[in-house]
Amino acid sequence: MARGLNRGTQHKLTRVRPPRVRMTTDVETRDSEEAKELLCNIAVTANLTGKINEEDPIKDYRDRRFEEIDKENFGAIFARCKPRVQMQVPDRISRGPDGKPVAGQSLGVTIDFKTYEDFEPARVAEKVPALQKLLEARKALEAAKTYIGVNGGLERTMRKSMSLLDEMIAARTVSPNAAISGPGSSSSEASATPDDSNQTPPAPEQSDR
Repeated sequence: MARGLNRGTQHKLTRVRPPRVRMTTDVETRDSEEAKELLCNIAVTANLTGKINEEDPIKDYRDRRFEEIDKENFGAIFARCKPRVQMQVPDRISRGPDGKPVAGQSLGVTIDFKTYEDFEPARVAEKVPALQKLLEARKALEAAKTYIGVNGGLERTMRKSMSLLDEMIAARTVSPNAAISGPGSSSSEASATPDDSNQTPPAPEQSDR
């Protein structure tokens, strides 16, 4: 009776809260059974480097050795693996004359990962030159927002500048050759085109009288 009760309790623990990885075997010791836990060893062989850098090649498979990985040495082993990505992705950044992305245009991307934090979106953007410029502009706007919040005059100037910029963009979208009138130009000067100055004025109408 005690033997069956003991065995049921051991197997019940594995059902109530089973661990992620746990292997046990029932070993008979004289008149009772005892559950012995087996060690779980996993060997991983894979191409974790990705696109190999020709200037810094890695060892061949036959020259490599298994290494134990834990939370203490994970960063060092990760850096030695030298993960690298090299690919062509659709270019969503460049714009054509109409302000829209150019269809069919691709962007070459090469990223070297040295730490696990390099997979974060901001760190990935820092490694792509086209995205790095946009990230720097975003940081500059965030910094300017801080100064604008404490300076009312600067806020009014920025709003006026942004409004003028929106008008210029709207005018260029409607007609790329349209002239933009500034604060010191008149309406007649703004509506004139470069070819108007070379045109001869019309001759006055002649009367029969």
